[in-house]
Amino acid sequence: MNIEINNYDLLTDDKDGRSRCVLHTKDQIDLAFATVLEAKIFISSVGKSFPCEVYQPRPNGHLDLPHLHMRADGQFCLNEIIAVGDIITVM
Repeated sequence: MNIEINNYDLLTDDKDGRSRCVLHTKDQIDLAFATVLEAKIFISSVGKSFPCEVYQPRPNGHLDLPHLHMRADGQFCLNEIIAVGDIITVM
């Protein structure tokens, strides 16, 4: 499943040093609560894909905009190069 990023919010790194983001999408992605899926994010500015995880830390409410959460190893510095229009592929 390929998902285009319409907007994003950067979050603080987690306790393991992984970068975290909230990725806003056009359509709601329904993941079960506490689900973690392997994914790859294609960063257009560097023309490469990076491994990451998408997850749902809490159930979405009916007022929440369509979004999913992503985390990736801090060595990739995705929080510095991610952009609107980049694509995340959920495996």
